[in-house]
Amino acid sequence: MLTSEDNQNQDNEFVYRTLAGDITAFNQLTCKYQKYIENLMIRMGCLPEDAKGLTQSVLLQAYCSLSSFKKESKFSTWLHAIALNKCRNWQRKHSKAKRFQTYIISTLCDNDASPENKYLEKEFITQFRKALNLLPPKYKQVLEMFYFADFSYQEIADKLGSSPRTIETRLYRARKMLKDKLSSIN
Repeated sequence: MLTSEDNQNQDNEFVYRTLAGDITAFNQLTCKYQKYIENLMIRMGCLPEDAKGLTQSVLLQAYCSLSSFKKESKFSTWLHAIALNKCRNWQRKHSKAKRFQTYIISTLCDNDASPENKYLEKEFITQFRKALNLLPPKYKQVLEMFYFADFSYQEIADKLGSSPRTIETRLYRARKMLKDKLSSIN
C-alpha cells in the first residue's frame, strides 16, 4: 500500500513523464483519478451522465494545463480544484438556463405531470426554439449570451460594444417578445 508521500511521488513521476511526451503516463493518472472525479461531480449535484462528460472535460483541461502544475502541491489537490471549478461553472450555466426554461414553461403551461403534458412540454420546447429564432438578431443574441453562454451584463456589453444598461433593456425586451411569440403560438 502506498503512503501519501509515495502516492505524491508516483503522481509527480507520471506528470514528469507526460510532460516529456509519454502519453501512457497520463493514462495512468486518468485511470487513477477518473472515478474519484466522477463521484465528486455526483456529490456536487450532477446527474451521472453529466458527471461522466464533466470528468472528461476536467481530465482534458488537466492534460492541457499540465505545464502549469506546481509540483510543490499534490497533483490530486490540483486536479480536485480544476474539478470543483468546472462543476461550479457547469452548475451556474445550467441553473440559469433551467430557471429561464422553467419560468417560460410555468407561465404558459399547466404543470401537471401527466403523459399528455409531458408530450406538450416537448412540443413546447420545439415551439420555444422556433420562437427564439423569430426574434430580431440583437434580442436573440442577448438572450443566448445571457442564458445559454452564461455571460454577465458587463461581459455582453463588452462583446457587443454597448453599456450594461442597454443589455439589461434588450434582455427585458427579448423576454417579453419571446413570451408574446410563445403566447401567440399556443
